[in-house]
Amino acid sequence: ADCAENGETLTCTGDVSEGVSNPRDFTVPPINILVIEDATTDITPGQGGSQETEGVFFRGEFSDADEIRLDVDLGNLQVNNTLTDDGALGVAATAQESNLTVTMRGNISTAGSNSNALAGATAVAGNVTINSTGDRTTSGARSHGVYGTVLGTFGFAQQNGQQIIILDETGEVIGVPGPNGGNADISITHSGSILTTGDGADGVRAFLGTGGIALDLAGDVETRGVGSEAIIAQGVASDILVSSVGNVTTLGANSAAIGAATLANGTIDIRSIGDITTSGAQSQGINAGIGGDGNIAIASNGILRTNGDSTAVQAVLIGNGDIALDLQGDLRSGSASGVIARIGGNGSISANIDGRVINDRFNAVNALISGDGDIDLMFEESFSTSIFTAVRAETGNGDITIEVNENSRASGTGNDAISALVRGDGNISLKANANLEVGSAGLRARLVGDGDITLEAEQISLGSSSTPEAGAFGLFAEHFGAGNISITANDVIFPRRVGGGGIYADHAGAGDIVITTHEQIFGVRTDSVGILAFHQGAGDVLIDVNGDIAISSQNSSDALQVSASNGFGSIVNLNAETITGGSDGAVGVAFVQIDDRTDVDHVLNIGEDTTLSAGSGVAVFAAGTNDTINNRGILVGSLGLGTGTNLLHNMQGGLFISGPLIDLAAGNTFLNEGTLSPGGQGTIATTQIIGDLVLGASSILRLDIDSM
Repeated sequence: ADCAENGETLTCTGDVSEGVSNPRDFTVPPINILVIEDATTDITPGQGGSQETEGVFFRGEFSDADEIRLDVDLGNLQVNNTLTDDGALGVAATAQESNLTVTMRGNISTAGSNSNALAGATAVAGNVTINSTGDRTTSGARSHGVYGTVLGTFGFAQQNGQQIIILDETGEVIGVPGPNGGNADISITHSGSILTTGDGADGVRAFLGTGGIALDLAGDVETRGVGSEAIIAQGVASDILVSSVGNVTTLGANSAAIGAATLANGTIDIRSIGDITTSGAQSQGINAGIGGDGNIAIASNGILRTNGDSTAVQAVLIGNGDIALDLQGDLRSGSASGVIARIGGNGSISANIDGRVINDRFNAVNALISGDGDIDLMFEESFSTSIFTAVRAETGNGDITIEVNENSRASGTGNDAISALVRGDGNISLKANANLEVGSAGLRARLVGDGDITLEAEQISLGSSSTPEAGAFGLFAEHFGAGNISITANDVIFPRRVGGGGIYADHAGAGDIVITTHEQIFGVRTDSVGILAFHQGAGDVLIDVNGDIAISSQNSSDALQVSASNGFGSIVNLNAETITGGSDGAVGVAFVQIDDRTDVDHVLNIGEDTTLSAGSGVAVFAAGTNDTINNRGILVGSLGLGTGTNLLHNMQGGLFISGPLIDLAAGNTFLNEGTLSPGGQGTIATTQIIGDLVLGASSILRLDIDSM
């Protein structure tokens, strides 16, 4: 090369085929700036009889200058190091306690092991800035495409009387990062494609102690070896920013597409535009981890696909802080979870997912806060899984809010579509604006402390293409503290399993249960109740049924089961067309007594357009509570209200097609102001009344008389 010194600057031009390095071509000091420009040849170490194995290597660690700078501009030429020697580098520069800037324009390829295409390293202190333009290709083991590092110390050896930096057995520059050294920043800007094919060869790698890392990458990145991450940034106590525009692909095992980790406190911000694909085992799509306190933000705009036991997106925060995910493309994972977000301390998790989440085995999304904090998940597209619960959220004290807007599936036996647990105080709000096809609960909420539970569902299909577990309910709420349960549902269909049912609400604390249905609840199997509201604590139950409940004749279950505690009660309003209980001991509406509690008031209002009946012939059953039935519609069958203060009011316009028995208990009143028709028109039947029959002015008794 034709090299000229000008103060601390060395400029090399012309034929640079043998490369440029020190101490062969210059000494440091006085040279602190190396410029290669106006080249007329490619840089091809080892060719033409040359004994050199490095393309360009600027060893600036012996300088005490504030800044060491390497500037290589090859234009349309390239560095092509075809040597398979260990350490046959493309372009590299080092500094110690000096800021280091490396600018490289032109393509680089290397073939040897431990042969990075482009690298910059400082020790003790000194920022690393790498500005890279051009394609980077390596084929040897542990040969990174673009590598920036800040270490606590360098390791040295003697070669030809000169100290040089040495590599360890993994091919990394020997040095120890940590809080006591390597305190600086790394900035890497790259434009161009990157391809590595050797094991342990990362596409872009940034590694330091305490300091910030900023990666700004434009171009496709692909790695093909085992343990070869496409983009990786790691620090001890660091703020990390990764911006990638381009497709990111890894083929080997243990090879994440984009990884960022800080071992102590710090922040991680990952922004990806482009498709991400990993094919190997234990190869996450995007993997972010903080060992202490801090915040994690991940934004991805593109299809993200992993294979085998590899999570598509994983964010783990050991300490306190927040996790925010904005995922705009489809996510497909194999036998691992689609998305994992975990906080070991206190903080919040929010996720906006605007693409499909497809999982073959584990959770589509798993959000867990070990301490306290809020969880907010929004699904604009569908999710699916085949073995475990699709969406799982858990926190200590805090609110959980989950909403899904497209048809989704958790089809394996025992799988919930959405499951939320608050271990302390907080509110749970789960909303499905589309059909959920499930093997267990469509929406499941469990609140241990104080707060409200709100469930809203458009349609829940239990076992449409699978067999749900025994005891599965479409909507399921358990409350152990103070607060209300509110459930709103349209269709709930549960056709294929013993036990369970449409809606289940269990309250053991203080607060009300409010259930509203708008369309049908349909079930055909044994012991599958339509609505079960079980209040063991201090509060009332209000149920508004505006859609049909149809329990098949194959099913020995009630359409509704309701219970309350002493001093409280329930109001059940039936405004649907038909409410039908099952057969073989089942009833239309059952008011269930809890532990001999008798100071409980139940009110059943049957609307003018509603028919209440059961395949068993018993429309309403109660035991030991105070029960009032107001009928404006059609009531069909026997009544068994048992002891307590009871009233049956067949109101004007109401039709009571009575069965064999109307048991109100002695001394209670049957006030008839509508039509009483034992057995119904055209049927010869006998009705026994236990209680006092009072006929109002508008009372009609419709009888069929057997003339025999």
